[in-house]
Amino acid sequence: MARKPEIIDQSNDDTRCRILEIARQHFAEKGFRASSVRAITEEADCNVASVNYYFGSKQNLYVEAFRSVIGNLTEVRVAALEGLLKREHGFTLEELLRTFCRVFIDPLLENGGGRMFMRLMQRELDEKRLPPGLCIDEGMRPVRDAAHEALKRVFPQISTDVSYFCIQSVVGQLVYALQMKTFLSETGYTDWPALDLERTIDHVVHFSAAGIRGCVENTKGSAND
Repeated sequence: MARKPEIIDQSNDDTRCRILEIARQHFAEKGFRASSVRAITEEADCNVASVNYYFGSKQNLYVEAFRSVIGNLTEVRVAALEGLLKREHGFTLEELLRTFCRVFIDPLLENGGGRMFMRLMQRELDEKRLPPGLCIDEGMRPVRDAAHEALKRVFPQISTDVSYFCIQSVVGQLVYALQMKTFLSETGYTDWPALDLERTIDHVVHFSAAGIRGCVENTKGSAND
């Protein structure tokens, strides 16, 4: 007699994922306080007790919803930078900067996790419900460290301190560009350079490349004094 194929019950995992997906949407649209566990579970087609079973509390659900979005963004960004490091023939500073700019901005322009992350961040800045350091430890630090390793490949002599400041400068330019694009689009301006992200990325790459080379040269000169 032929053996029946084994059936694996994945309903528990499916329920958890469904709650998490819907919770992300609610928290992004309404924030923590205005989001109802009952509304989330009704949309997820499960009972209220499921949130306590899988997450322990509404607060923990919020943290896990945020963590899942941060994790996806971080994974994409780190993978792109590690891909550069695996190149046999190396890469230029400009190639590194362009990769960094693209992988930083592109996910945030999509209709998926990137835009949701931006909405979640706006809500979090208002309500401050996350554990201290979560965004830094699980989002910013891994990307910064991967960018630092790539920058060291181009400039082996660069100090960690100088490298971190250079990366921070590039991130600052990109964050400003995204904020300005949103602001200008909402206010109806059409003739502002920041609206053209392709030209903005070109500018950030060339401007930052010159700045980083200048920082490295200044550091070298200081060491020889």
